[in-house]
Amino acid sequence: MKPYIPSNWRPNEISSGHGDFGDLLSASGAGLPSVILFRLRNMHPDRINLHIREIISHCENDLKKGAIITVAEGGFRIRNLPLGFR
Repeated sequence: MKPYIPSNWRPNEISSGHGDFGDLLSASGAGLPSVILFRLRNMHPDRINLHIREIISHCENDLKKGAIITVAEGGFRIRNLPLGFR
């Protein structure tokens, strides 16, 4: 199963979305694109932007190589892509 990746998607681009994209990406065995998933009670754009800046500054190399990063109330978790293939 391959995840849906829009034809106009470019590397080094940040996309956001809801749903099962992280699950589809992990099941596909693909190494890119990287995904940041938010599991927060407060999804206000200002709060999300704060987290995005923090993730990019701390995880830039992981994002370039391919990762699923899950952001929760207590912090974040990095899973390198492709899952189960490294």
